[in-house]
Amino acid sequence: FQIIEYVRSFTMARTALSRWNALLIISGVFCIFEKELLIRVGGYLTEHVRSRLTHEYAGKGSSTVCEDMEIVVRLHRYIKEKGLGRVIVSLPYPICWTEVPERASDLKKQRGRWFGGFVEIMVYHRAMLFNPRYGTVGMFGWPWLVVYDFLGTFIEAFGYVSLPLLAVFGKLSLRYLWVFLGVSFAYGALISVLSLLVAFWSEPTSHHDTRGHTLLKEMTARDKLILVLYCILEN
Repeated sequence: FQIIEYVRSFTMARTALSRWNALLIISGVFCIFEKELLIRVGGYLTEHVRSRLTHEYAGKGSSTVCEDMEIVVRLHRYIKEKGLGRVIVSLPYPICWTEVPERASDLKKQRGRWFGGFVEIMVYHRAMLFNPRYGTVGMFGWPWLVVYDFLGTFIEAFGYVSLPLLAVFGKLSLRYLWVFLGVSFAYGALISVLSLLVAFWSEPTSHHDTRGHTLLKEMTARDKLILVLYCILEN
């Protein structure tokens, strides 16, 4: 599940947002910063930060559990306000190792930390939302995250609660429900499968491989089948 989610996010969503200079999330373990610019914006946000700029943006004594996202948002804000003409990009090609949750309880903590951190950052940098001063970040990147990652959570939860209530009161169309679920699952699986193809189709297994030796070609039929199966099961 995590492989599918990471591949879909890194090769499709973040690459597209990067192309529009609207990327607000880059996982900390995959980040490379320009040191001078990072120092100028005050470094990572913790309660020990003494940077005037950081206090101006987030408030004195502020901190966050998602410092890797917050620093990217702050860099975007600083770049736009100072007119530096710089961009923050995501490259899908580097291969990095990271730790992922091994148990359901760890996954729960990870997602809770992500959501809590996102809410903190949304409050700190709310001035960017729908603000043309910040270009595609303010007009598209931030609204996209607020709608899908914040409001989407409550809309989905409302769906889980309302479905059984609608069924009890005889207001639920089972035909519509099955059609909706079928289309949703098929669309979700299609996006995931296409993400795998984009990620593995042309990527060489190493810099020394001859032309044509790609990750997709080197994978066994069993591994390909497992990944496609999980693309369906994830939904």
